[in-house]
Amino acid sequence: ESPLLQDGPPGDERRAADVRLTQLSLEGRMLAQYVYRTDVASPTQKGESSDIGISEILAASDTELLVLERSGVKLARGGFRFRTRLYCVDLQQATDVSSFDTLKDQTYRRVSKRLMFDFDKVPAAGNIEGMAWGPAPGSGRRSLVFASDNNFFPDVPTRLLFFSVRR
Repeated sequence: ESPLLQDGPPGDERRAADVRLTQLSLEGRMLAQYVYRTDVASPTQKGESSDIGISEILAASDTELLVLERSGVKLARGGFRFRTRLYCVDLQQATDVSSFDTLKDQTYRRVSKRLMFDFDKVPAAGNIEGMAWGPAPGSGRRSLVFASDNNFFPDVPTRLLFFSVRR
């Protein structure tokens, strides 16, 4: 979800973070690594803390990924507030950084990303942390399924959200 220790601090409400995305072969061999820059985490009030990270990645094509980015705020009164966004990431122009021991003091080009959906538009979406391709509903579309995590709070439901998307 966050940067490697040698690459820099995790993102918070003051700074974004550079996170490595690792491309693996079917046998588990590393093929390449690319750098993804998170957004800045959600703002906080006194007594709260905030983080941000990548909670899920899904291949959309040979060169594009869907990245689920989630910011969580631990509220002073207890519980959490979440901001989740879905980005489409393009690897084509990004630098392969797999040979870098650290990203510090290196020159590289990050993956490009564009916002596909902001889950703040879905009332009570919760802590969205998972996604997968679902069954095809037909007519050239496919389904995209998102799952929330209730963080073991008995009064917080786990939700499944289904979207129909064009191929």
